[in-house]
Amino acid sequence: MRRRRPGLQDLLVLGALLMAAVLVPAVSASGVTPNPLLIDGNEEIIVEGPAVDLDLLDLGPDLAISDIFVYGVAPDTTVSISVGRPGATYPGSFCYRPDGLYSNMSLSLGDGAASWRQLSPVKLNAAFCVRYASTNATSGIVLSDVPPWNQDYLAYQAVPDISTAPLTSVSLSTDNNDHIRVRIRYNSIPAIGSCVENYGKSSSTDYVGLIVGFFTSIVRIVSTLIAIFKFVFVDHFVAVVVLYESVLIGYTASHSRSLVQFTKKFVKSNEYLFTLILKFTAFVLDSLYKLIQAVKPI
Repeated sequence: MRRRRPGLQDLLVLGALLMAAVLVPAVSASGVTPNPLLIDGNEEIIVEGPAVDLDLLDLGPDLAISDIFVYGVAPDTTVSISVGRPGATYPGSFCYRPDGLYSNMSLSLGDGAASWRQLSPVKLNAAFCVRYASTNATSGIVLSDVPPWNQDYLAYQAVPDISTAPLTSVSLSTDNNDHIRVRIRYNSIPAIGSCVENYGKSSSTDYVGLIVGFFTSIVRIVSTLIAIFKFVFVDHFVAVVVLYESVLIGYTASHSRSLVQFTKKFVKSNEYLFTLILKFTAFVLDSLYKLIQAVKPI
């Protein structure tokens, strides 16, 4: 278990969540608005393994969870999760099942559940998060996938008085003993409660500027991905492969004691290159697909 103060990675994650929060009111079919809790002074705990069990009240009587991110969910894995506060717990799960060129995804939290089928020819590890959220009538908690493009598929649980009694504990486990990486951000109960209570009520927020900034960032990211893909796999694919193979032959020959060892290393390295190309291609296509799904209802 490691505890550290947030750095650049946290700012990038928070930026992505802020952009997602701007889009949610427009695209969430359920009318649920996730709250990214942009609080100064958040600290975090990172745990890796097949299971996590943490109660922040063991660290201090005035601490509560800001949000929970779970990374590295391998295909054919179900992650069971239970979040709670004194006197109440809310069980849930995240399931990732490959099915040919597609993947069947399902998630639940308390009374909320969602499932969908998405294109994924190459099976990459998945991720999900638990955050606070609200509707026009209630406040509570929500579980969604990461990146949070699939805003039609949220598992929302209404929780009475969540602003005065936020989440303090979390327990996770995988069904096949696969390791996951869990990132838990936390802060004081008053800071979290105030943010949950007042989220979206300020009239001074420049939503137009946030939306413009969101699409500007998306255009830059997509343009960069396409430019890299075109440069490597269209304009200079042969040159890249020749250069890679030349370096690989020299390196493998100098680190092999026999022709058999050379052949094994050479084949394994080329297999790695082929897998890397497939994963990068799948990542680009998946990013474009999720972007289209995100902006299509706007």
